[in-house]
Amino acid sequence: MCGIVGVISKQLDCNQKIRYGLKKLEYRGYDSVGYAYILDNKIIINKCKGTVENLYEKYPNLKEFNIGIGHTRWATTGKADNKNAHPHLSFHKKIALVHNGIIDNYNKIKSFLTKNGYKFKSDTDSEVVANLIEYYYLKNNNIMESLKLSSQILIGNYAVAILNIDEPDRIYFYKRKSPLVIGVSNDGLFLASDSLAFDKYCSDFIDIHDDRFGYITKDNAYVFSNKGIVDVKSYKNENKSEDNELGHYPFHMIKEIEEIPSKIEKLLDVYYKDNNYNFTNNLLECIKNSDYIIFVGCGTSYNAERILSRLTDQINKPTLTFIASEWSYYPVYFGKNPLFVFLSQSGETMDVIKCIDIVKEKGFKSLLITNSEASTLAKKADFVLPLYSGREIAVASTKAYVTMITVYLLLIGAYQNDASIIDEIKEAITAIKDIIARKDEIYQIALKIKKKKNVFFLGRGYDYDMALEASLKLKEITYIHSEAIAGGELKHGPIALIEKGVPVFCFFSDKKTYHALLNNVNEVKSRGAKVFNIVNESLKTNDEQFIIKDLPLRVSMLSKIVFAFYLAYFVSYQKGLNVDKPRNLAKSVTVE
Repeated sequence: MCGIVGVISKQLDCNQKIRYGLKKLEYRGYDSVGYAYILDNKIIINKCKGTVENLYEKYPNLKEFNIGIGHTRWATTGKADNKNAHPHLSFHKKIALVHNGIIDNYNKIKSFLTKNGYKFKSDTDSEVVANLIEYYYLKNNNIMESLKLSSQILIGNYAVAILNIDEPDRIYFYKRKSPLVIGVSNDGLFLASDSLAFDKYCSDFIDIHDDRFGYITKDNAYVFSNKGIVDVKSYKNENKSEDNELGHYPFHMIKEIEEIPSKIEKLLDVYYKDNNYNFTNNLLECIKNSDYIIFVGCGTSYNAERILSRLTDQINKPTLTFIASEWSYYPVYFGKNPLFVFLSQSGETMDVIKCIDIVKEKGFKSLLITNSEASTLAKKADFVLPLYSGREIAVASTKAYVTMITVYLLLIGAYQNDASIIDEIKEAITAIKDIIARKDEIYQIALKIKKKKNVFFLGRGYDYDMALEASLKLKEITYIHSEAIAGGELKHGPIALIEKGVPVFCFFSDKKTYHALLNNVNEVKSRGAKVFNIVNESLKTNDEQFIIKDLPLRVSMLSKIVFAFYLAYFVSYQKGLNVDKPRNLAKSVTVE
């Protein structure tokens, strides 16, 4: 989940370009950061624990250079500290390397290299890779051959960018299962984990496929497979820098919350044109022919898929939901012709990639719902539904969650040839705008719980699924212990955790479960809980409540979850935390 960058420029301006790229990639990790460059026939490395800003405060007066690599880290192998920060310099100082991914057999390789005289300064698997490449390079004097030989030994997933002191006009790379793209501009070439890193400088990018390696110069990119050089095609950058600017907002998360109505409207524009749904007949036919629809995702995507599964009940298709990291080790199949629906905001989620590879081997069809059309998962899926949400910079997902549900609602509408869902979604947009206008009310509620150590969310049906996401958001960015509980399960164990003063948030959307959930509310109140109800206008209660415009059940979660997003945001903000960059987390989970 780290971010890597590389720049080789026709000008002495790489310092500012690497800084820009690293800042853009901090969503991938911000435990430590560093960069390496070649100047006066020497590899120079500057790195430290912390963020990009920490690095440039530590090294304020830097010379400019025209070739360099950089890295921002989410710690995996080796704790977050200065010695484990990237780049890593090989033992004989020939190679500087930055790495995204995990090497499963690094201990075995490290033992081999130690026996051959190598000593190590860090605890990382990445330093092992640098030394392995150098080990072969000192034998054959050929980096390309050394990359090939190393790749035959390394087990795991990785994208690496490499400086070689003997070739100060090239940046080498190798990619296996971790994202890496090449950026092309008139001023030079770039390498990055994400095109976002250099969208300011490049309009054209080249995807690097798995098990490809090569190098870039200031003029050209050279990509190879084991069979020889590969023809590559560039594509235009789809991501706009203006989507990523904070403007008047203090954090990206609140900006992204308040973009939700416009992002839903964008989906209506894309998927419903001239009073007709805009989905391919092949996709609709695939759904028709499927005998099971199986949803797979992680984290927020898993919470969204639970709602998608309930929506699928409308078309009388049996469904199953799975956590990707579990299913990949214990895959199960139902029906003769299942359709697998994968959800991933980034399209680079390693756990989900493992699952789609298994599905492809079995020959089953797959649909991906994602915010990244150019991602690894998008290249593997049979069908792709983009979210068109613009970049999500905050680690805690908000607008992607809502648009995942929205695009699937539209797909169900298209399958049933039911235009009524369009008006219902428009009603939900109005309700969300009303919540945004009343966010100060949620702020006052947040003040009441910011010092609490435990918070609970209750719901039934759709409301329970939504409670899972509400709970996840709160724990992600406030570090308050939070749990979502299905109302009927409360008395089967969790009620033991209820004590005087503990906040319990209850979602009321469904008239069918209203009285049953009200009984659960009374159960926790009688044990001293402080109850906050988030209710439809027609389901008002006598407790402290936040009332939301009545909506049809199948779109009700689009609005109510916005309350939960604001609640988590305001609590985190009031606690003085970094809302966008919560500890121990990263936006794109590219490791298992």
